[in-house]
Amino acid sequence: MAGGLTLLMAQKGSNLNPVAGYRTGWSMKSPETWVAANRYSGKALLVTGFVTLICGILVWLEPLAPYGMMIVIAVMSVGIVATIAATETYLRRNFDDDGNPKIYRFGVDLHEKPLTGTSQPESALPSRIPFTILEYILEGLACLGIILALAAVIFYYPELPDQIPQHYGAGGQVDAWGGKGMVVMLPVFSLVLYGLMSMIRWFSPSSSGKKVSLGQWRLSLDLIAWLKAITVWTFTYLSWMTIQISLGQAHSLHAAFNPLMLGSMTIIIVFYIWKILKVGA
Repeated sequence: MAGGLTLLMAQKGSNLNPVAGYRTGWSMKSPETWVAANRYSGKALLVTGFVTLICGILVWLEPLAPYGMMIVIAVMSVGIVATIAATETYLRRNFDDDGNPKIYRFGVDLHEKPLTGTSQPESALPSRIPFTILEYILEGLACLGIILALAAVIFYYPELPDQIPQHYGAGGQVDAWGGKGMVVMLPVFSLVLYGLMSMIRWFSPSSSGKKVSLGQWRLSLDLIAWLKAITVWTFTYLSWMTIQISLGQAHSLHAAFNPLMLGSMTIIIVFYIWKILKVGA
C-alpha cells in the first residue's frame, strides 16, 4: 500500500506536497526530483512489501515460528532504510543541487520540456527548520517512553517465564504466546520506528515548490512529533503490560487501549492535514 501510494504521487510534479509521498530535501527541490524520487522509492517499497509478505508466510513454518515477529520486523526495517538510502543516492547521482536533471530520463527531455502544471521554487526554505517548543516537549516524552520501556525489560527480564504474550486480539486478550525474547523486540522496534520518523526532519528541504510553505513544513514536523510520541508510548504500554501479564499481575490489555490509541492518531492526523491544507490555501 505504501509503494502504491508513493507511485501515485509520482504521476506528475504537481502532486508535490508536504503530507503524502516520498518527502525529503532532495525529492522536493523541483517537480522533476519529486517525480523521480517517488517513482524510484515506490518501486522499492513494493519490493520491500512483497519480500515482507513472503517472510510472513515462511515464518509460519517450524523452526522459524518462534522468531516470526523478529524476522518480519527486521526485514521490513532493513527494507525501509535501504529504500531511503538508495533513493537519496539515486537523486544525487541524477540531479544537480538545484534539482535539475543531469541526464535524459523517463522518455522526456526534462531540460527542454518541464512538467506541465508545475511551478519552480518561489523562495528557499531554510536548510534546517528550527524545533518548536511543542516538538521539544513531544521529543522529550518520546525519549522518556523509550528509556522506561528499556529499563522495565532489563529489570524484569530475568523473572519472566519462557512463554510470554506475543500477540493481542482486538479486545486486548492474549491470543498468541511466544518465547520471552519477544519482549526485547518491543522497545527495540519502538526505537527503530522513532529513528525512521526522525529522519524526516534531517531530510527537511532547503528548497521546494511554492505550494510548500515554511508554515506547512512546521505543521508537518509537529505532526510527525505527535506520531512519534504516540507510537513510542504505545510500545511502552505494550512492553509493560506484556511483563505484567507474564508475571500474573494482569490478564489482558485495557479494553480502551485500542480505541484510545487509534482514535488519538486519527484525530491528530486529520487535524494537522486540515491545518496544512488551510495554510496552503
